[in-house]
Amino acid sequence: MGRVPDAIKEKAIADLHHQQVTMWPSSQGPIAISSAVADRPTQLQTSNPSRCCLGELEPVGHADKDDFDQSSEVASDLTFCDLLAAFNSPWAWKKAEIYDRMIEQLLQAQRSDLQRQASLSLLNKCKTLNIVLEELDYPGKHTTREDFFKELTVSIPRCVQKLLSICDAVPGFSLISEADRAMILKEGLFEWWMMANALFFFEEESYLVLGNGHFYTRAKMLSILEKPMVDEMFAFSKKLYQFELTERMIVVLQAIVITTPGRKNVVNSVNMHQLNELLWDVLRCELTRHFDDSHTVMHHLRQVLQELRPLNDSYKIYIGELQLAVGKDNQESHG
Repeated sequence: MGRVPDAIKEKAIADLHHQQVTMWPSSQGPIAISSAVADRPTQLQTSNPSRCCLGELEPVGHADKDDFDQSSEVASDLTFCDLLAAFNSPWAWKKAEIYDRMIEQLLQAQRSDLQRQASLSLLNKCKTLNIVLEELDYPGKHTTREDFFKELTVSIPRCVQKLLSICDAVPGFSLISEADRAMILKEGLFEWWMMANALFFFEEESYLVLGNGHFYTRAKMLSILEKPMVDEMFAFSKKLYQFELTERMIVVLQAIVITTPGRKNVVNSVNMHQLNELLWDVLRCELTRHFDDSHTVMHHLRQVLQELRPLNDSYKIYIGELQLAVGKDNQESHG
């Protein structure tokens, strides 16, 4: 492929920016969706549906504003008993049928996430046109460190809604006590976020798009976080890429991450441990469809996921220090 003129690259980024989802700062405020985005497809597929590897996904289907507004209300019609019965079933076809239904519920909870679709479009467009983001004047590039941190803070309520949507689609999650669920959401938000967005950390660049259309690039991350933290995030995503996981596998891994036992202040971890092991069996069956050595792949995935907990601890430390620094800067500027 020949070199694409910079003017075409600039226009591609500008066109993409105009198609982004715009979210109001208040979590109570309305969600404005441009006509271009409202008509954009939201399901994910590839030219080879049996192997839709990360980085090869394309949007298809149809999105609707009501679908997005109700994304946190997607509830599972499968129960924990259904999963347990499938796990113990001697019939492989029965197990596959129940597990497929659960995966479809998880995917349905994720498909109405238009912000994710915007990030996917950015990634695909940059790969197709060989765009290097830092060479262009992308949306949000000149936002100050303090203002960008505020933008990230504003995006947290919507991020929590997305996590709740996935949780609601996990059979048996409601059996976990309310106090434990609240602690899981609080302590596991970043771990889930990393797993959900691993697709968009590609070849040392981030293709994440915030709700206001600004790009959360690696350079912007480095303006917020220390380099060792950013390097760890990219290293984790790179390890996931080597497995060539499908979107179905990624969404099951999100559920696994959410229900991973051993979180601080979670009282009844027995129910969560049982649910987590059932979800690992769902993933095992899905891996078997795509990998001859699925047992080895699953073993290595377990090892990679163990890196999320310390990564989460590091993130909380960096964010805490940043909040103090931003607060101090604000006090000095108003002093």
